[in-house]
Order: sequence, then C-alpha cells, then structure tokens
Amino acid sequence: MMNRMTRQPTRGELSFPREDGGPKAPAYPLVRTGLLERLIANQNYAVLALVAPPGYGKSVTLGSLYRAERDSDSQAIWAEHHAGMSLAQTLANCVLDENDTTATDARVCLQQWVRTLDVPTTVFIDRFEAFDELNEDGWLDTLLKDSPTCLRWNIASRFSLPIDVLEHLLEGRLREVNYSGLAMSPQESRELLGTRLCQHLEPQDFDVLQDLTEGWPAALRIIGERLRASEHPRSLLKSFAELQPDFANYFDTRLLAPLADDERTLLLELALLPDFDAELCSRISRLEEPLLRLDRLQTTNCVVRSAGGSGALREHPLVRILCRARARTYLQESHRTRILSTAGAWYESCGQWDRAIEVRLLAGEIEQVVELLEQQCELLARDQGQVLAMTRWVEVLRSQNIQPGPRAHFWYLWALIFRRRYGIAELQIDALSEHLQQCTDQGDAEAARLLSQV
Repeated sequence: MMNRMTRQPTRGELSFPREDGGPKAPAYPLVRTGLLERLIANQNYAVLALVAPPGYGKSVTLGSLYRAERDSDSQAIWAEHHAGMSLAQTLANCVLDENDTTATDARVCLQQWVRTLDVPTTVFIDRFEAFDELNEDGWLDTLLKDSPTCLRWNIASRFSLPIDVLEHLLEGRLREVNYSGLAMSPQESRELLGTRLCQHLEPQDFDVLQDLTEGWPAALRIIGERLRASEHPRSLLKSFAELQPDFANYFDTRLLAPLADDERTLLLELALLPDFDAELCSRISRLEEPLLRLDRLQTTNCVVRSAGGSGALREHPLVRILCRARARTYLQESHRTRILSTAGAWYESCGQWDRAIEVRLLAGEIEQVVELLEQQCELLARDQGQVLAMTRWVEVLRSQNIQPGPRAHFWYLWALIFRRRYGIAELQIDALSEHLQQCTDQGDAEAARLLSQV
C-alpha cells in the first residue's frame, strides 16, 4: 500500500477522463475569475464546500481550482461518482493501489493513508451528492477531522455535506460557499451574455434579467441563448411567458428529479406566496407532514432560500413564476383560493400588510383588499415607501372599475406625484377632490382633513 500518491488517476470511474484524470475544461471562457482568485488566495481551511442547486457552476469552479492546484507544487487528486461505487471506494481507487476494496476496507485504507500523508495534497470531489453511504457511522467526519494540515478537501455538492457542519465551522476547518457566493454579479452577467447581445439591450433590461435570475448562471445561459436567437430580444424579454418552455425543460430534468410527488406539490403551493415560514407552510398545505417535505426542499437545495434575516423563506423568482403557471393547471381553483385566503389572514395577523394585499388580490378577495388599503395606505406609502406597490394595487382595482376608499385614493395620488407621474396625477386631482368632498359631506372628518391638503 502506498502512503502517498505518485500518479494521477486515469481509471474509467472518472466521468471526465483525461490523461491526468482531471475534469474537462469548460467549453466557454471563464467569467467568475474574481471568485476563483479569492478562493485560491484564501486557502486557510481544511474543507472547501461548494453547495448550490444545479447550474451554479460548481463543477466549473471546482475544475478551475483543480487545474490551478495541479499547476502548483501540490498534488491534485480528482474524483467523481461512478455507478456502483461508494465514496470510500472511489477515493481509495484514486489515491491508493487498492482497486477492488469493499466499502469497509476502503475506509480503513483511507484512514491509514490520511494518517501517514506528508505531502501537500488537495482532493477534489465533484457531484458529491451522487454517492451512497456518504457518512455511515460518521466515517467521513472522522476522516476530515483526522486530516493532516498538508491535506485539503475541495467538494462540490448540490446538498449540504452530511457532516457536523457547525462543529467544522466553529473550529475553522470548513469554508462553505453557497448559491449566493456562486451567483454572478451584474457585471459578470453582462460578460456571460456577451457583447453582441448586450448591444441590443437597454440598462433597465439588465436590471430585469438580474432580478429574474439573481445571477443564476444556467438560467442566464438559457435565457441568453433564446434572446440571441430572437430578432427582437427586448420584446421577448418583456414577455417571460415565451421564455418559460426553454427554462421548463432544465427545471424538470435537473431540479425536480430528486423530489417525490408530494414535494413537487408543496413547491407549487408555496409558489403562490411571496414568502413563508414553517408555520405558514403547515397552515396552507394539506399534505401529510408538510414540514418534513419543506425540510426536504431545503436540504435538496431546490431553490428554496432565505428571504432575509427574519427566518422567512421564498422560492427563486424564476422557479416561482414557473410553479405559479403550473399551479393553475395542477391545483384546483378552490385549492389555490384556500391557500391564498389562509395566507392572507396569516400575513394580516403578523402585520405584513403588503403581503396580505398581494395574496388577497390573487385570491380575488377584492372587498378585503379595499379595506386593507384604506386602513394601511398611509403606513404603506409614506412610512414604508411602497409607492410603486401602492400605485399598482390601486390601478388593479381601477382596472376592474372598483373605487378605492378616500384615504387610499389620496395616498395613491401622493404616490403618483412621488414617482413623478405628473400627467396621471393631474388627471386624478379633480376625481379625488370630488371623492373627498362626498365623504366630507357625510361627516368624515379625516376626508375633510385630506381634502384641505389636495
């Protein structure tokens, strides 16, 4: 048995065979060079984990780190999943002369190799989530903890590593880069789309793309290819419905594949909501053990992510759009309405008035929307600065020939002026004055006060 590696693996178990056993080079120029430079410059960790949903460039990033390490004085070992082989067997095949070990024997061999290693070495493991028996009996935790300072592990996985992550983080052994660290910045998104396409887009189009994709590289590539094939990319971008089929195939084959039917149903249900937490999830879903299914959506990294520091969760914007469209087909209207109505009451009880208005609009509960707007319009428009939402809500009502209450009408005009939509605001002044005068004549003191300010 060897106590160090003197060759690079070339066995058939590697998915990307090359002379040196490493990964394929990407077929396109690298964009996120800044991320690579930061990762290469800061290697004060035993374990680097790239953890994100499919399409975030984990394999590309890991392969780039591998090539950089291979070109240095350190040994670089590349390993990937091979059907029928455990993680321990795959690693043993890559670093030892033991080609036909059982999973148990492979663990023993690896632990001995780790204890005797004295050469700077980095092991790269791609598609980590594809392996079975990842940490049975805690052997992987032990292997990582026993690793000498000369050994580093760089791992790419869709799922969180099945180790005691908190302990490794507290001891400074682990650095985890998740989807937010792997997402592309606005400038990187422009570089990925290419100069030729960017010449046909306006600055606001890039803002729309960035908000829609949140820097998700695969989504940017899919949308970019569709836009480049169009004679009118700006018009196509304004109608995302035409782009949905392009993204839907990727969504089905890469994101939904690990999920059970009930988990997919929960994904559709949650897409109806702007955000949610565990309690709201348990209230809106009639599935058995919805919280276990929500946990599964999180652990499989199915683009359910944090909505901020409050502990709330949300779906990725692209996924939410696609799932909402599917919910209209696969969830009965009564089912959707019940979810939205339940969520509306929940948001109201939490004082989340904007979310309550949004879901009640979707549920068609117009009377409740008018009432909420009338009660909370000043708070929403002036104190919370939701002038864009305020104008949109009132205009949705007006498009259905529904008059908002006098206070909501006043703050709608205020929001229009704040947004410098002076032409529309001027048309509203006479209507608002007449509206407030009618309420004043009926003894509404607040309407009288607002009338004096018009």
